[in-house]
Amino acid sequence: MRRLADFVLNRSRLVIAIYALASLLFLLSARQIETDNTTAALYPDHSAIVELQDQIQDTFGQHDRLLVVVEGDIYTPASFEALGELTSELSRVPGAANVTSVITAQRMEDDDGFLEVGDLVPTTGPDAQLTDAQLSDIRGYLETSPLYRNATMITKDGRYASVIVELDDGIDAAGFAGQVESVVNAGWDGPHSLAGQAFTSQELQGIIGRDLPVLGATAMVIILLMLFLNFRTVHGTVLPFVQIFLGVIWGMGAFQLLGHKLMAL
Repeated sequence: MRRLADFVLNRSRLVIAIYALASLLFLLSARQIETDNTTAALYPDHSAIVELQDQIQDTFGQHDRLLVVVEGDIYTPASFEALGELTSELSRVPGAANVTSVITAQRMEDDDGFLEVGDLVPTTGPDAQLTDAQLSDIRGYLETSPLYRNATMITKDGRYASVIVELDDGIDAAGFAGQVESVVNAGWDGPHSLAGQAFTSQELQGIIGRDLPVLGATAMVIILLMLFLNFRTVHGTVLPFVQIFLGVIWGMGAFQLLGHKLMAL
């Protein structure tokens, strides 16, 4: 240690130059750090639940889901037309693996021992709308069919309809949720809500982006204040603070160089 101390004192300019160059390199590295916005990044490592989910996904092709709930007078021709357009637009969002709503639902009926499968909502022309009789038939089927007894496409009071959007693996979940929200804002006039892990990731990033500058500035002020109260000199305040600041830069730079990514939490 004495030799190291003598070397630092005798060649202080060289040591400062090396230290400054290393800090600059770590700063450039820290500026390139990326965030992992996939839903899987929110899970702990080596989680038994994640392993089970991966097995289910590999076996049944299950994807992460984003739930969209729209509100309005659903059982009307205009609402079904808007819901159909919304379903179609959501299916075109990059990263959408599948979109399920009452528009894509299937009708299954027994015909003398044979199972007949067809569209629940009949296909109409571009200028044609569903009739009241067709809407009444759809409502009756949804309320009585065992197939949809535990899968609510439309609530019994006819005020809410659900759209389930499945997303591909490994995509930016927060960015995907933002695109879905934009499509829903543009395609549905009434109130709506989103739920699911992708939407949670989007909300987390929004909260962090809003609060981090305030909390970071507050922490810096508190650190400076505590240093000044302890050392009562400018040098005693600034030098430890610079050390803390550079330590963060070195840590973040090394984090990026080791190939790691940040997550929302």
